[in-house]
Amino acid sequence: MNRRLSVVSVLVVLAGCGTTSRAPAEHAPPPDSTAVEIDPPGAPMPPTAVPGCPADPASATADQNLLAMVSQGEALPDHVGPDAARAIFADLDREPARYLDRFECRFVSQSPGPGYDSLLLAVPLWRLRKHDRDRVELLASRVVYRYEELSRTPPDPSLDPSFAQRVAQRVATMSFIRDGLDVATGPRWVKVPTAGFTACTTASPDGTAAIHVTRACTCGETLSCRATTAASGALELAVHYDPDSPARCTDCYPTSTSCTLPSPSPRTLPPVC
Repeated sequence: MNRRLSVVSVLVVLAGCGTTSRAPAEHAPPPDSTAVEIDPPGAPMPPTAVPGCPADPASATADQNLLAMVSQGEALPDHVGPDAARAIFADLDREPARYLDRFECRFVSQSPGPGYDSLLLAVPLWRLRKHDRDRVELLASRVVYRYEELSRTPPDPSLDPSFAQRVAQRVATMSFIRDGLDVATGPRWVKVPTAGFTACTTASPDGTAAIHVTRACTCGETLSCRATTAASGALELAVHYDPDSPARCTDCYPTSTSCTLPSPSPRTLPPVC
């Protein structure tokens, strides 16, 4: 089956809609809307509502644009055309709060259904990060829990042999968003000694090179890192944690964060994550 069509079908399952009919005319976006049809005429349209996320005519454009982004990911401009993709992203920038609300109720607030692991949820969430970083990081944390929930009932490996790998990739990308990039430090932040963290090379959801650091034993304190290139060309990492951030636990557990790779790039880098 064509992958593009299968993702739309997945979203119909997620919605519990049970129909492939088009949305009522009063819920359709106006002719000058920035929503873009992601399938040829006559293909199933996205559902107007999902459990816990009532249909909202004012949010029809955001719903369809979110569907386009999570279906096509970074390939969206190739699929709908660069002008249409720019219009989608411009609409997101005009109404970030609406997009965050609809993202939450459509993809976070209810238990995941079959095909949830195929949705590219990091794409719109990463673009929304510049508008409300705190809320985006919270939503990313909740999506990670949804992936973990989904992984507890995996499909038959003979039917979907790449399921576990796909979920692991989704968790890694969403964790990158959850843990923050170039987190700002405060005057009371405490430096972590070099022996107190590990590092690896990764990339942000939009492909920007970054260093991912992990502090193995924490109570959840917020972590920050800065990557610079020394005069010798070596990579220098400064890692700090916030002693005043909420920290409650009975046993320590790892926390992570990331920092942008400096330019010029160091001569040597940590291993790939």
